[in-house]
Amino acid sequence: MTQIAARKQGHTATVIAGCFAVSLAQVAYSLPGALNGTFQQEFGTTGAQLTWVTAAFAIPMVVLELTTGVIGDLFSEGGFARPEIIGAFVAGIVLLGVFVVIELRSEVPLLHLRIFANRSYAVVAIATVVGMFAFLAICYSMSIRLGAVQHQSALKVGVLFLFIQGPAFLLAPLVSELIRNFSPRWILTSGFALIAVSGIWCASFDIHDMSWTRFIAPMLALGVGFALTVGSITAVAINTVPLRLAGMASATTNLLRDFGFALGPVLIAAVAVSRANGDLAHGLGRALGASGLRPPYTGVAGSVAHEGGAMAINSLPVLPGAGPHLPPVPMPESLRTLAFESLGSAYGLAFLIAGLCAAAAALLTLVGLFGSHRAVTEESLPPDAEFLDVR
Repeated sequence: MTQIAARKQGHTATVIAGCFAVSLAQVAYSLPGALNGTFQQEFGTTGAQLTWVTAAFAIPMVVLELTTGVIGDLFSEGGFARPEIIGAFVAGIVLLGVFVVIELRSEVPLLHLRIFANRSYAVVAIATVVGMFAFLAICYSMSIRLGAVQHQSALKVGVLFLFIQGPAFLLAPLVSELIRNFSPRWILTSGFALIAVSGIWCASFDIHDMSWTRFIAPMLALGVGFALTVGSITAVAINTVPLRLAGMASATTNLLRDFGFALGPVLIAAVAVSRANGDLAHGLGRALGASGLRPPYTGVAGSVAHEGGAMAINSLPVLPGAGPHLPPVPMPESLRTLAFESLGSAYGLAFLIAGLCAAAAALLTLVGLFGSHRAVTEESLPPDAEFLDVR
């Protein structure tokens, strides 16, 4: 309890420092997106060639975000119903509304919101958020399932991340060639489809199967899918708008991609933890009855389950004593099995949700980009015509 109290004292300072750190990092990360249009105009680069710059910034960010999310889960308490969390959501919505109003009234806006009137660009934007959400959700679910639930070594999880991130570098030349020679609609659709296959495949794995090598094939499919999508999203977005708006389109696409990345661990963790804790609560009485525990240890077990959830029951080797003179006792197998299976079912559902979201992104890309062509570059268009699809 003393350790928990000490940790709470640093929350405010940590949040403030984290906000400054994220702001600084985001400024650096946004540079390629903001400059892609300039690179294209000044150096005559193609959208495919710009993927090298984007990938070099995106891949380390994905790894660091995932690491931060996993570490944060080890120290997280409470949930989305806390007043400060709800207040933050409300403040975010209000600020977003203010931003939209200011941008619509500005003569020189940071973001032309009318760019989303371009059907092809709007399709790419939506598919980007949904697809990148699915990608990070699968990565996150894999790391939690193997690490926090099955207690596999960090080295095994790290090896699997090699299969996820490796293809993005190795396949970059191939992706560039594909973008130049084939319709980007098919490249994006194929990438999202592979991400969907990976998620649905992982959802079929039994939580009692401790073989981590089963994840190699689906993680490789996830990596190839990520390489096809992250390498072509920016190129597709730039090619759907007039050249003078290429920089804005690129930067906005990077923003939407980051938004999808951020949503992945947050939303999928909320779904999985809620499902696991619900299953634990449903079977807790029966598991306590089969555990052989007697008061006051039954009360301690119920308190741990209520406050820490399935993850705490699955991770604690012993139940602490109810007082200074009562020794800890081993965690009953009935409770551990219930928590373990609840977490397995929950993260199986997380994989399935992520896979279905990726499948939806693939279908949206396949249908929504049908018949789309590269935007014209002439400046003699009517004021609002440049934001619309050009056939």
